[in-house]
Parts: sequence; C-alpha cells; structure tokens
Amino acid sequence: MNIKFRTILSVLFLINTLAYGQGVKFEFMTLKESIDKAKKENKLVFLHKGEHCGYGVRSIKTLENSKQAGDFFNKHFINVRPKNETEIDAIFSNSYSPIYFFISPDEEVLMMIGSEKKPEKLIKFGKKILEGKIIKPNWLGLYTARMYPKNKKTLKMLSYSLQAHLILNLPDSIYTNTSFNIMDKIQVSNIENCRIQLLKSLDIGEYYYNRFLLALIYNKSGEKKKSKELAKNIMGKYPHKDYLFSRTMTDDFLMGIIERE
Repeated sequence: MNIKFRTILSVLFLINTLAYGQGVKFEFMTLKESIDKAKKENKLVFLHKGEHCGYGVRSIKTLENSKQAGDFFNKHFINVRPKNETEIDAIFSNSYSPIYFFISPDEEVLMMIGSEKKPEKLIKFGKKILEGKIIKPNWLGLYTARMYPKNKKTLKMLSYSLQAHLILNLPDSIYTNTSFNIMDKIQVSNIENCRIQLLKSLDIGEYYYNRFLLALIYNKSGEKKKSKELAKNIMGKYPHKDYLFSRTMTDDFLMGIIERE
C-alpha cells in the first residue's frame, strides 16, 4: 500500500470519525419538561418515540449521526426522547414504534406520523412545520388509523387531550406502577380546566384516552352516573396491540369506577 493511498484512507477515516455523533442531540424528558423548555427557548418540540424495536433504535442512531439532521434540528427544535414511553402511548393510544411528533410550545400537536423515516424526509417535514403548515397524520395502514380519522382535525382532538393531560400533571410513572391510585393523584383544583379541554376533544372525535380521562374526572368531581356510563363504554377497548400502558391496569381503574357505590 503506497503512502498516497494510505493518506487518502486516513483522511476518509478522520472525516467519518468527526461526522459520527454530530447529528441530532436528543434529551430524555417528560412531555411537561419538553413543553416547558420549548416555551422558555421559543422553539418547537421534535419528539421521537421508539425505543423498543429495531426500526426505532435504527431511526435514533441514524438521526444522532446525521450531520445534516443535526444542523437543522438542533437549531430549531427541542429534540426529545421520552423518559417514559408509556406516557406517550397513553395520550395518543398508540404503542407503535417509531412515531415522530412535532409539538408547539402552546401544546398543539402539529404532526404525528408513523413508520421509520430517513433524516432527509424528517427535515422536509420540519421545514413545513416551521413555515406554519400542519401535516395530516399518516400511519400507513397501521391499526391506529382505524381508531380515529386521518385528518387535521384529529391533531386538534389529540392536542386538547394532551393539554388536559398536562393540566392534571400526573406523575409519568403512574402508567407503569400499579401501586398508584390514579384518583388520589388528581387535584380537585385542576378538574374544571381539564374537563373543558376533554369536552373540546370529544366534540371533534372519540378515542380511548379522552374518554378514559373524562371518566376519571367525572368520578373525581362526584358525577358518578356519567363516570360509570363512560367507564362501561370503554371497558376492555384499549388498543389490543398495546403492551406498555396495559389494558389490565386501565381496566382495573375503570372497574373500580363501575363497582363503586
């Protein structure tokens, strides 16, 4: 191997080494933490959900090592990997991986799209979001598409549920820890504002989480009849592919409502 060829190889290796890890800088945060930081820095949130399958892991690694993606997303967005994916699964009733979200500091879901995407495609989406465009949900035939309409109104429906969730400020671990009594964690002072957002969400469309939360709110505020009706309606209907925010645990909460005097 001559000196010139070895020099070229060394330069190429150095370039690759310098580029590695110069991509998107993700932070592990809860939704509330990410929204708070977005408000403080006047940026949008780019949230990557997907830590439990090969596609999701590959997507993360690709973004973390794409300089082009890093230059774009690090400048314009708070880049988030959720501390607890069950919080995301709960709000959006979806345990698919990966899913990408763009969320505004005003707690508006601007994009929710499933299936692994290349950095170039995500940059294209990000530019449209920065231009003020809202991209309708796309799940490419995933089971989620059968849960609620695939249109921009769906994003508004999910945004109201997200806002209700943030108003309640429940511990994110409540979705994995069965020792919690979720009713004890709901603050009475937050009920009315939460109810307003949930009713706005339900006025657009019904899906599991807006009905689940409203059943809890009705129960906490003493509206037992409404609470029981909702609980019976959604009992056993959490998406069958969910494996994190377990149907068993949510059904336990609902059964407690139904059986309570």
